[in-house]
Amino acid sequence: MGPVINNLEDLLRMPYGCGEQNMINFVPNIVVLDYLTKSGKLNEKIKSKAISHIESGYQRELTYKHDDGSYSAFGKSDKSGSTWLTAFVHKSFIQAKNYINIDEKVTKQSLEFLLSKQNEDGTFREEGRLLDHAMQ
Repeated sequence: MGPVINNLEDLLRMPYGCGEQNMINFVPNIVVLDYLTKSGKLNEKIKSKAISHIESGYQRELTYKHDDGSYSAFGKSDKSGSTWLTAFVHKSFIQAKNYINIDEKVTKQSLEFLLSKQNEDGTFREEGRLLDHAMQ
């Protein structure tokens, strides 16, 4: 493995904002933990801070969840969830399971939603809207 990148703690941010913004700040906490764990450079201070942020971001993202298991920028005030955002949330929650308790019912619901949007050729129908297309 190459040299350890310095100042990764600067990437740790408390998730905030709408369902999309929350995820933009949620994921780097996981990536930093993964990298520092694998490089053997993780210390307790960074681990504690990152896990706290991941737990907060997880709870916050659940407020943007629709009854069908999908997620959207503004939750139930949006007409429907976004297929793309739901896939991103699902993947991120699976990764976060290495560090915090993620309710299996939550990931099962999001997976079922995604499977219901999959076409016969393997592509997915995009439902809902994504505000920040740069996320893709």
